Amino acid sequence: MPDRDIKEIFTENLKLYLKDKNMTFADLADLLHISKSTVSMWITGKSMPRMELLDRIADVLKIEVVDLYFDHTKQDEHLKRMRKAMGLPDKESESTTLAAHFDGTEYTEEELEEIRQFAEFVKSKRRDKKEPEE
Repeated sequence: MPDRDIKEIFTENLKLYLKDKNMTFADLADLLHISKSTVSMWITGKSMPRMELLDRIADVLKIEVVDLYFDHTKQDEHLKRMRKAMGLPDKESESTTLAAHFDGTEYTEEELEEIRQFAEFVKSKRRDKKEPEE
């Protein structure tokens, strides 16, 4: 995979941290006391913030400035190679095991199925969280 452009990395990370903090670009603009169109330009990759704004952006998002420029795809590639070398499945194909211990027949099969369905519902809610506004 070719090296990615710094603007592309910044844009992707900004979207990621906004989503993680459950914020929109408009929220960020309000907290930074700048125009929504300025933040929108960052989100769409049309421009980058001025250097003096980076510390304020990081403070609002409760991250370090370097987090905005860290290329997570390189880390993901490295982790995939390590997992393969160790004989572990890819993270995408790996299923998460949720273990619980119950005394005897505490739950019926129907109740256990409801618990499984609830776990699937929770995962689907996470997938369905909407992206930050652009």
